[in-house]
Amino acid sequence: MLLFSLNCLAADITATGSGNWSSTVPNAPWPGGIVPGPNDDVDVEAPFNITVDSTASIQYIYGSGTFRMAPGATLNVVGDPAGGQGTYQLATLDTSAAGNTVIYSGNAFWAKHQNYYHLMFTNTVATNQID
Repeated sequence: MLLFSLNCLAADITATGSGNWSSTVPNAPWPGGIVPGPNDDVDVEAPFNITVDSTASIQYIYGSGTFRMAPGATLNVVGDPAGGQGTYQLATLDTSAAGNTVIYSGNAFWAKHQNYYHLMFTNTVATNQID
Protein backbone atom coordinates (compact mmCIF):
# COMPACT_ATOMS: atom_id res chain seq x y z
CA MET A 1 0.00 0.00 0.00
CA LEU A 2 1.30 3.41 -0.96
CA LEU A 3 0.34 6.46 1.11
CA PHE A 4 0.82 10.03 0.07
CA SER A 5 0.60 13.09 2.24
CA LEU A 6 -0.14 16.44 0.69
CA ASN A 7 0.79 19.41 2.82
CA CYS A 8 -0.46 22.78 1.75
CA LEU A 9 1.98 25.16 3.31
CA ALA A 10 1.06 28.80 3.59
CA ALA A 11 3.53 31.36 2.33
CA ASP A 12 3.93 35.07 2.91
CA ILE A 13 4.40 36.41 -0.62
CA THR A 14 5.69 39.92 -1.22
CA ALA A 15 4.90 41.47 -4.60
CA THR A 16 8.10 42.37 -6.46
CA GLY A 17 6.44 44.49 -9.13
CA SER A 18 3.11 45.67 -10.49
CA GLY A 19 0.76 43.65 -12.68
CA ASN A 20 -2.26 41.41 -12.92
CA TRP A 21 -3.00 38.87 -10.21
CA SER A 22 -2.99 35.99 -12.73
CA SER A 23 0.36 36.95 -14.29
CA THR A 24 3.03 34.24 -14.34
CA VAL A 25 5.68 36.65 -15.63
CA PRO A 26 8.48 36.73 -13.01
CA ASN A 27 8.36 39.86 -10.82
CA ALA A 28 5.27 41.22 -12.58
CA PRO A 29 4.00 41.07 -9.87
CA TRP A 30 4.94 37.77 -8.18
CA PRO A 31 8.45 36.52 -7.40
CA GLY A 32 9.29 33.75 -9.85
CA GLY A 33 5.90 34.21 -11.53
CA ILE A 34 4.20 31.97 -8.96
CA VAL A 35 0.64 33.19 -8.34
CA PRO A 36 -0.41 33.12 -4.66
CA GLY A 37 -3.00 30.55 -3.63
CA PRO A 38 -5.72 30.29 -0.99
CA ASN A 39 -3.24 29.30 1.75
CA ASP A 40 -0.99 32.31 1.14
CA ASP A 41 -0.98 35.88 2.39
CA VAL A 42 0.25 38.76 0.25
CA ASP A 43 2.25 41.89 1.05
CA VAL A 44 1.82 44.67 -1.54
CA GLU A 45 4.09 47.62 -0.79
CA ALA A 46 4.16 51.03 -2.51
CA PRO A 47 4.73 51.83 -5.33
CA PHE A 48 3.34 48.49 -6.56
CA ASN A 49 -0.18 48.01 -7.95
CA ILE A 50 -1.87 44.61 -8.24
CA THR A 51 -5.05 44.12 -10.30
CA VAL A 52 -7.24 41.07 -9.65
CA ASP A 53 -8.20 40.16 -13.22
CA SER A 54 -9.73 36.74 -12.57
CA THR A 55 -11.09 34.70 -9.68
CA ALA A 56 -8.60 34.55 -6.82
CA SER A 57 -8.49 33.24 -3.25
CA ILE A 58 -6.08 34.40 -0.58
CA GLN A 59 -5.76 34.24 3.20
CA TYR A 60 -5.21 37.97 3.60
CA ILE A 61 -3.60 41.02 1.97
CA TYR A 62 -1.67 43.86 3.59
CA GLY A 63 0.85 46.60 2.79
CA SER A 64 1.24 50.19 1.64
CA GLY A 65 0.59 49.44 -2.06
CA THR A 66 -2.57 49.48 -4.17
CA PHE A 67 -4.85 46.52 -4.82
CA ARG A 68 -7.51 46.89 -7.55
CA MET A 69 -10.43 44.76 -8.67
CA ALA A 70 -10.96 44.51 -12.45
CA PRO A 71 -14.50 44.44 -13.91
CA GLY A 72 -16.04 41.00 -13.36
CA ALA A 73 -13.21 39.76 -11.11
CA THR A 74 -13.82 37.89 -7.84
CA LEU A 75 -11.62 37.86 -4.75
CA ASN A 76 -12.22 35.45 -1.88
CA VAL A 77 -10.46 36.55 1.31
CA VAL A 78 -10.34 33.46 3.50
CA GLY A 79 -8.68 34.94 6.58
CA ASP A 80 -5.83 33.38 8.51
CA PRO A 81 -6.26 30.06 10.38
CA ALA A 82 -6.91 31.90 13.66
CA GLY A 83 -9.90 33.65 12.07
CA GLY A 84 -8.32 37.08 11.93
CA GLN A 85 -6.80 39.20 9.21
CA GLY A 86 -8.41 40.14 5.90
CA THR A 87 -7.77 43.42 4.06
CA TYR A 88 -7.99 45.97 6.87
CA GLN A 89 -4.19 46.52 6.89
CA LEU A 90 -4.05 47.24 3.14
CA ALA A 91 -3.49 50.92 2.32
CA THR A 92 -5.60 51.03 -0.87
CA LEU A 93 -8.26 48.57 -1.98
CA ASP A 94 -10.07 49.83 -5.10
CA THR A 95 -13.28 47.87 -5.59
CA SER A 96 -15.08 50.41 -7.77
CA ALA A 97 -14.90 48.49 -11.10
CA ALA A 98 -18.27 47.31 -12.37
CA GLY A 99 -19.23 43.70 -11.72
CA ASN A 100 -16.44 42.78 -9.30
CA THR A 101 -17.10 40.81 -6.12
CA VAL A 102 -15.16 40.61 -2.86
CA ILE A 103 -16.06 37.70 -0.60
CA TYR A 104 -14.93 37.56 3.02
CA SER A 105 -15.06 33.93 4.15
CA GLY A 106 -13.41 34.62 7.49
CA ASN A 107 -14.31 37.02 10.26
CA ALA A 108 -16.08 40.06 8.75
CA PHE A 109 -14.44 42.29 11.36
CA TRP A 110 -11.20 42.15 9.33
CA ALA A 111 -12.80 43.51 6.14
CA LYS A 112 -11.51 46.90 5.03
CA HIS A 113 -14.17 49.44 5.95
CA GLN A 114 -14.99 51.18 2.68
CA ASN A 115 -17.40 51.14 -0.26
CA TYR A 116 -17.55 47.97 -2.38
CA TYR A 117 -19.18 47.31 -5.75
CA HIS A 118 -20.39 43.88 -4.58
CA LEU A 119 -19.52 42.56 -1.13
CA MET A 120 -20.37 39.20 0.41
CA PHE A 121 -19.77 37.76 3.86
CA THR A 122 -19.93 33.97 4.04
CA ASN A 123 -19.62 31.31 6.70
CA THR A 124 -20.73 27.72 7.17
CA VAL A 125 -24.21 28.69 8.37
CA ALA A 126 -25.41 31.37 5.98
CA THR A 127 -24.40 33.80 3.26
CA ASN A 128 -25.10 37.49 3.71
CA GLN A 129 -25.00 39.59 0.55
CA ILE A 130 -24.70 43.37 0.45
CA ASP A 131 -25.06 45.21 -2.87
